Amino acid sequence: MENSKVTDCDVVELHGFFAFPETDSIIEEEVGDEKYEIFQSKTKKKLVPLSEIEYKPKFETDEWFDKSGTIEFNEWMRERNGPAEIKYTVERHYFGKKYQSALDLSENYINYVGIKNGSKVKGLMIREILEIAALSAIKLSLKNKAIEYVILHKKAGNKDPGHYHFRGSVYQQCGLIVESINEYMIYLKERKLDPQIWSDMGINLQLLVNNTSDKQLFEKDKDINDKSYENKVFLYEYLLQILSLGCQLKSHSILIDCSTWGIAEYAQKRKAMQIENVDRKIEVCLERLKVSGSCGAAHKLMDREDLDVGGIVSMVELKSKPYIFDKQDLETIEQEINNTVKICIKTFKKTEYASINFNVLEWISKTLFLTRRKVPDEQQESSVSDL
Repeated sequence: MENSKVTDCDVVELHGFFAFPETDSIIEEEVGDEKYEIFQSKTKKKLVPLSEIEYKPKFETDEWFDKSGTIEFNEWMRERNGPAEIKYTVERHYFGKKYQSALDLSENYINYVGIKNGSKVKGLMIREILEIAALSAIKLSLKNKAIEYVILHKKAGNKDPGHYHFRGSVYQQCGLIVESINEYMIYLKERKLDPQIWSDMGINLQLLVNNTSDKQLFEKDKDINDKSYENKVFLYEYLLQILSLGCQLKSHSILIDCSTWGIAEYAQKRKAMQIENVDRKIEVCLERLKVSGSCGAAHKLMDREDLDVGGIVSMVELKSKPYIFDKQDLETIEQEINNTVKICIKTFKKTEYASINFNVLEWISKTLFLTRRKVPDEQQESSVSDL
């Protein structure tokens, strides 16, 4: 073959090296209408278009990894793939709704590694086992066990936001509302624009309104000559109710203003479902504020010049479906929340009076930003990053 002259145009840089063209190299060889790949094997291999390839994924029906009942657990753990097989089996039991089997196997694993006895066990596998154990315990209405696993999960040491979400959810389902709020607060410090967590935070605040232990604390610390006792209780409940409304409005704002939702049908259905769910929770908050106003609870605070309870109740009473809050409404609610938090801290004279730390409520109020990027009487596109 005659030598061909190589020009600068023929030289290309490939991964930091200069590659010169090989005019006599052949990548594919055509024989008639068929193409064959060469230099990949010693024999010719026909190239098949992807559209003509029929792939049938293998469905595991024999549960090869499940050795429970056929081998002693400690022996199973000592096998090379034992821990991984146990985790697969636990997951299979949970997703198959065999919650008792998943819990029993998880308990054996947890006892084997000794995390209950103070052993420092870290890693992804132990956290996943603890998570499934806690969720299985909730399904079986074993709330004390679920709380025990969540505490061990926290001791395992992790700072991933998803772990705070998990613990907050379990605490909420087990009735430990304050612990749930604290976990959600840490989560929201990392991910401020999660509409689901803001909505769950609002639910927690509503649940605190019905917490009778707080009222017992107020009763215990009440001075015989303190005629403002009832006003303090109403002030505390009013703060929780209006702050709960703020959290639900924050969740609604994130969902509405987000422009990054997929255009697929299932994505749009999910968005509509989430918005409808939050709308129902906003309706609950408004109805409870209306009840507070009608029963006279809120009116006991209306004589305070630093609170606009009457304005809030009047605004709420005028609202009807579909609930639409303009910029002025949001400014009123946000200002009322901030004022109420400050008054509560000043009135109770200590930040941790009842079951909830008022510093946490203050952080929530300062993180809402209900009126950010809201322009009155104008339609303005905004994304999650703008909130």
